[in-house]
Amino acid sequence: MTFAAADRPKLRQIGGRPINDGGHNGLLLRDPLNLCEHSVVLPHALTPVLGMLDGSHTVEQLPARLQSRFNLTVGSAQLQQLLAALDDAKLLENDNSARAQAQAVADFHHLPHRALSSADGSYPAEPEALREMFDAYLAEAATAAGTADYRALFSPHIDYGRGHSAYAALWQAGAGAAQQAELVILIGTDHSLGEPELTLTRQSYATPYGVLPTELDLVAELSDTLGAARVFAHELHHRGEHSLELVANWLHHMRGGRPVALLPVLVGSLGTYVRGGADISSNHAFEGFIAQCQAVMRSRRTLVVISGDLSHVGPAFEGAALRAAGKDKLRKSDAAIIAAASSGRPDRFLSSVAAISDRTNICGVAPLYLGLRLLGDSQGHSMAYQHCPADDTDTSVVSVCGITFA
Repeated sequence: MTFAAADRPKLRQIGGRPINDGGHNGLLLRDPLNLCEHSVVLPHALTPVLGMLDGSHTVEQLPARLQSRFNLTVGSAQLQQLLAALDDAKLLENDNSARAQAQAVADFHHLPHRALSSADGSYPAEPEALREMFDAYLAEAATAAGTADYRALFSPHIDYGRGHSAYAALWQAGAGAAQQAELVILIGTDHSLGEPELTLTRQSYATPYGVLPTELDLVAELSDTLGAARVFAHELHHRGEHSLELVANWLHHMRGGRPVALLPVLVGSLGTYVRGGADISSNHAFEGFIAQCQAVMRSRRTLVVISGDLSHVGPAFEGAALRAAGKDKLRKSDAAIIAAASSGRPDRFLSSVAAISDRTNICGVAPLYLGLRLLGDSQGHSMAYQHCPADDTDTSVVSVCGITFA
């Protein structure tokens, strides 16, 4: 495709990571929606071009703007080649990517259930193998099987290999609640969305044990209240997001493979509230969601399952190397966050994260806040706090824990 001089190319919301594998050296652009099998490796020298693809500059203006702002010389032919590659990979916000996304959503809806996106990589897809693995983790857990009194569980969503101690302790304690639930509201981090949006799906989640049917009547009611365009705008994120999948497996396991009605919810970042000082009460989607779900919770035995990890610190997350003293400091910082969450007061929890400007990159802020709001008065009990290594030198960590709420 050749772009006209008057076109104003705009990059979609994508990610990227450095790559140097001999044949390729640059920035590997990553599409969280995987709309295309093609990938683009952008030479490091050309990365400033990405920041200019915001829809405000015409193709004709771009070379001069790049020259004046970055002292970067990009010829018309080179720019056309780059834009064509981005367009071919569906990375630009235009009709081409819109058609691809619409087709991907239609394909997703036509599936009998959401496919296991992390199976065979993060865990075995064969039910007996997964059962043996989970049972081995549970046998190592120090906690006893809990009663059905818990109203909510805060579970990690890190890979099982690193976080199995926290998973097992939490789900052992929450066994009774999981087994007796009639409805599970499962809220997880949307790692692909930097906005505080709620995303629903009509598709059901599967595990190696079978299918957990999505509660379609509740989805329809929420869609009517909050607006279908809003709650389904990012539905395709459900297709590849691991935060609900890894927790749903544990839920289904603790139920002995018995299905339960599920409301799967992804929620974006609350960065505008914990770092920008915005008033969260102005988020009418959250308020509507909470009111509608609380009405359902009063009539059905409902378990709220909150999927989130804690801090992400170190070079793997663009921070300084974490040594012994830094890890001790992180434990104290996390302890304050966990105590605030365990108080059952969502305002106190959010204030505790805002107090440190979320500098430890806590990815479970949004689902935990939303879960606390759903519960109203509650009291949490934390367990199995641990640091999971996030690089080969053990200078980056992800912290996790489990919390039960009564």
